[in-house]
Amino acid sequence: MQTKVWQVVDVGVGILKSSPPQLFIIASGVVNYTEWSHPTLIPYYYFIPPQDGIYDFDFVAEAPSEIVIPVVTPVVTTFIWENLPDGVMGVSVHGSTGEPKIKMLAEYSFNDIQQLVWHRPGFESMENG
Repeated sequence: MQTKVWQVVDVGVGILKSSPPQLFIIASGVVNYTEWSHPTLIPYYYFIPPQDGIYDFDFVAEAPSEIVIPVVTPVVTTFIWENLPDGVMGVSVHGSTGEPKIKMLAEYSFNDIQQLVWHRPGFESMENG
């Protein structure tokens, strides 16, 4: 079952230089047990776009179904948002506790996006290869 992660730690966003433009989002957070899987971002659906241009996402993952160790564990996910609506200014990513993390848009090259990914936990082994 998908459940919000315990807390969002960091969010990075960038407009990919594609046609049409796409928004790259990376989020890191923590869960309160080991063995969580399939972290993802789920966008909120709006009938009327938010006036401030900040769109909300829930950071969720599959909670463990068996007995696990109660240890604070990092989780990371990425999301590519295609077909951006007009007026997008940033994103707000929500976990189950703490304040949501808000990031405003910035334009990045592919190399900048790699830097956003590689400094996150779990990606160090991929940095040079």
